[in-house]
Amino acid sequence: MLIAPAPPSPAIKASGVVEEKSEIDDIEPADSNAIRILLWRDVVGPDIFSAFENESGLNILVDRYNTFEDLAVIMESGRLQYDLIIASGMGLPSMIERGLLQTLSPESVPRAVTLDPAVLERAEIYDPGNSYSLPLMWGTVGLAFDRAKITEKLGASAKINSWSLLFNPTEVRALASCGVQVVDAPGGVFSIALTYLNRPYDSATVEDTDAAARLWESVRPSIAKFSTADVVDNLARGDVCFAMVSSGDAYQAAAQSRALGVVRDIDYAIPMEGTVLWHVVSAVPIEAAYPDHAMSLINYLMRPEVAARNTNATGFISAVRDAALYVKPEIKNDLSLNPDVDNFNNLVPEMATSEEDILMRRKFWQLINTPQQQDLVPN
Repeated sequence: MLIAPAPPSPAIKASGVVEEKSEIDDIEPADSNAIRILLWRDVVGPDIFSAFENESGLNILVDRYNTFEDLAVIMESGRLQYDLIIASGMGLPSMIERGLLQTLSPESVPRAVTLDPAVLERAEIYDPGNSYSLPLMWGTVGLAFDRAKITEKLGASAKINSWSLLFNPTEVRALASCGVQVVDAPGGVFSIALTYLNRPYDSATVEDTDAAARLWESVRPSIAKFSTADVVDNLARGDVCFAMVSSGDAYQAAAQSRALGVVRDIDYAIPMEGTVLWHVVSAVPIEAAYPDHAMSLINYLMRPEVAARNTNATGFISAVRDAALYVKPEIKNDLSLNPDVDNFNNLVPEMATSEEDILMRRKFWQLINTPQQQDLVPN
């Protein structure tokens, strides 16, 4: 299995600009034993791909991207020269509108019938009828923190389940000394800021976008780093004590910290004000050289045992209904990682706005995070 170094992938800079060609470009399309995959970050563990290779005899080649903005750059080329895309659902509407994806028939992915109907219904916000895609997993964006450090800096009564930890300048300033990190994702960070301001999360008006930008600007001096790529490592090592991350990032950071032999209680909370709910979907590009290979891999990923193994490794919740039978209790029973129906009221779907709005948010975001970043504060 060839996995292009990531993040960022050799094909995409963190800024979303296409860079040098990736290892995938060196594989001829005529290679009938290869599956070319565009993968969102590390949502599928490499051991999952290796097991499929051993079983199928096929060779998996992976390019990774980090943010929706990276994916948007790829889509702007008008071509998706991959056999399979495993991506955030946020990019689906644009791919469908551009005619970049094949339709998926029930016959091509027999295990699609095992998907949780509730997840399928939620994913229809990106792809009505699930005609071009199938969900694989889902998660939220929230707050990851070293509980002992938060207590030390803010006291035992600190509201650990509130965005005020990040957006109240006084509170986040108190945490700056032990390191604060925020994912570099303009779409998500603006939606969350708007939610905190009690404005429509999907608003793209200049007034609301400016208000969200000003909120971020007010706490900018306390944020050590805006980066998605290394947030898991930084939390695990204790280089940061507080971060805005995806649910799986927090879980992986805690697991990695334990593996390093460090006694650090890394926890995760869904803020009470509400947050973003995202989905990872699988789709087959219209230009796929070997769509049958892609379908067989999607079908493999939907085996309950395989889906659960991936959840146990990443902390992202599987869309496969019976995968829960094999998921670790520490994930299955954690309402922060795996919220139940009663906790869905405060979750809003991650959605892409128009291309004009995306550009506007990106420009605002660049103004916020382009000042030279501080060095991460050691533990």
